[in-house]
Amino acid sequence: REREALAPFRAAAESGMAVALGFLGLTLARLGEREEAQRVVERLDELAKRRYVPFVAWSIVHLGLGDLGEAVRYAALAREAREPVAYVATLGKWGEGAFHEAWLAEAKQGPAPGT
Repeated sequence: REREALAPFRAAAESGMAVALGFLGLTLARLGEREEAQRVVERLDELAKRRYVPFVAWSIVHLGLGDLGEAVRYAALAREAREPVAYVATLGKWGEGAFHEAWLAEAKQGPAPGT
């Protein structure tokens, strides 16, 4: 079923939707395609050289890769940038235990004070 999700994410990612790229990377990582998921991170880095890329896109990929530090760091940046990140609560099935709780807690805090 997860593999079925790749086609729409690939199509959306090809159209330049950065958050769709994030979800593509998350799905690839969860399917064991870690190298391809890491290439999604690199693609986001390249895209960010040309235009704004929401921090939440990186956070989503790193969540899939199991990199708590980077996932939470990008969730905090998303919050500081006042990005709408409430929809990430739907990722519950992707996270595990304390990893998911820390990431979700950061993402759900809302805008950073004074920003």
